[in-house]
Amino acid sequence: MTKVFYRTPVNKRDMKKIISSAILIMVIFIGGCISDNGKEEPEVIVIEPGDIVAINYISWEKETGSLVEATIQGDTEITKETELDDTHEYAPQKVTVKAANPAPGTIRTLPGLEEALIGMEVGEEKTVEVPPEKGYGYPDENQVKRLERILEIPRYMDESIIAEIEYHVFEKIVQGEIRVGNTVEFLDWWDVEILSIEDSVVKIKHYPIMDKVVKTYYGPYRVIEITEEKIKLEFSLKEGEKFQAATFKAIVVEIKEESVVVKLDYYVGEGVRNTLPECEECFSFGKVTEVTDEYVEVDFNFPLKGKTVVFKVKVVSIEKVGR
Repeated sequence: MTKVFYRTPVNKRDMKKIISSAILIMVIFIGGCISDNGKEEPEVIVIEPGDIVAINYISWEKETGSLVEATIQGDTEITKETELDDTHEYAPQKVTVKAANPAPGTIRTLPGLEEALIGMEVGEEKTVEVPPEKGYGYPDENQVKRLERILEIPRYMDESIIAEIEYHVFEKIVQGEIRVGNTVEFLDWWDVEILSIEDSVVKIKHYPIMDKVVKTYYGPYRVIEITEEKIKLEFSLKEGEKFQAATFKAIVVEIKEESVVVKLDYYVGEGVRNTLPECEECFSFGKVTEVTDEYVEVDFNFPLKGKTVVFKVKVVSIEKVGR
């Protein structure tokens, strides 16, 4: 038997209801999809080259575990196990990531750390190993210096009663208001009168004290004579005595008629301040690596050269400059 299907007539009013119902179902379906899969979440901001990023971190030497640096403030004892949580106060470091010129108030940090920051979000934390080639580099043999151990310094020195000193030097070695006509204390010396201040040069008059021992570039000297024009000073120590001068530490070996022979007095592992004019590129302080009768060898390389440094870093904020 052949089946015959009949189409029931639909009037206009029913048709409108059917269309309206279909549209409602579509709206509900689409809305459900949006609700389930994409709730208009806020855009996730990640670090890109050129961004200004504030970070907190703890860093340490991988080999020894010794702390290098941290942004945690206060007297908290910090180790590599310390958490970057809300129990601490911080001074976040601002970094311009992978930019040729850091933005004002920011720095460029180690290349290895900057690479690790790329793609991180605010609040994200990561532990990063930075090897020497992406960190502090490797030691430079040109920054290892040998200092002659035997030196000769003058036994006598003259200081003019009227003298001129650069202002930026003068303000560091006096106590009192620096003003023309004032008398101020020349630290470790005596009072001086300020005669004039011109072109960043201070002209002074000394008021020396007989027999007073004062600190000089070469060590302690005693006032032995005062005239209207000059102050005569003599090295004040005896043979065998140790002393600290402005740029070296030594022991008196021999006192000659016009000079004093001294011997640098350092031990292996001791820290030495860099005062060598030919070593301007060297680190501010060095470490003694060898001592002989002829010389003292000092390594002025930055201590972290050749070291792998580990950073536990957390992103505090991200600023998109110009975007």
